[in-house]
Amino acid sequence: MQKNIKLISFITICCFLIIGTSFISGREISDYDMIMPRFGGVVKTDSLYKNTQTRAVNNNSFVGGDYSMHCAIYRGENKMTKTYTAHSGDRIYLNYNSPSDAEGSRLKLGAWTGISVYVKVQTSGSWSPDEK
Repeated sequence: MQKNIKLISFITICCFLIIGTSFISGREISDYDMIMPRFGGVVKTDSLYKNTQTRAVNNNSFVGGDYSMHCAIYRGENKMTKTYTAHSGDRIYLNYNSPSDAEGSRLKLGAWTGISVYVKVQTSGSWSPDEK
């Protein structure tokens, strides 16, 4: 009887650890629907928590007016990736300048058009600071 209680307790603790680890390590994904300002002004999404040292993902669904979307990952005003370009329907991966520095941070996806674009441009899609 005593052995059964210990075994059940051990199994219960293991299950909580496995479930807790799965919940904590799950990546955050967020949809965006933004209007990029004129003349290269940057608009940013709400922040998401970065769990791992994997690259970020931008799954762009739409960029209005046949324009392109320039994007990067930001922590505050600091760019954590180089600038990437997306068009409607593109799925792009953004490599971090320093993956270990980005891990454990709250990050945002920044988006802008070219400096010569004099109209506001809509963009939408989803993104995650973690590929996996």
